[in-house]
Amino acid sequence: MGPDPQRASDVYDTSVILRSESGHSFDQWDGDFITDPTGGRPKNPVQLGLLLQGHVDRWYGTDPPRRLRGVFDRHRKTWTYRVDE
Repeated sequence: MGPDPQRASDVYDTSVILRSESGHSFDQWDGDFITDPTGGRPKNPVQLGLLLQGHVDRWYGTDPPRRLRGVFDRHRKTWTYRVDE
């Protein structure tokens, strides 16, 4: 996730762990994808959206500090999220 607004469903699509034919797995997020309190990844985009809502306007990190922003898209009637530094 970056400075461009994205829907939870778009972010969720990037969370899939890819597996090669040889059995090796590839995690695009390198283990940094948002998880629930038990460490599990969301099972669908709706769960991801609920997790993201709980992190809106919180600051993370120090160099540089980042904040998750949530914006309601009235045209699509859905929330979009972006990360601000």
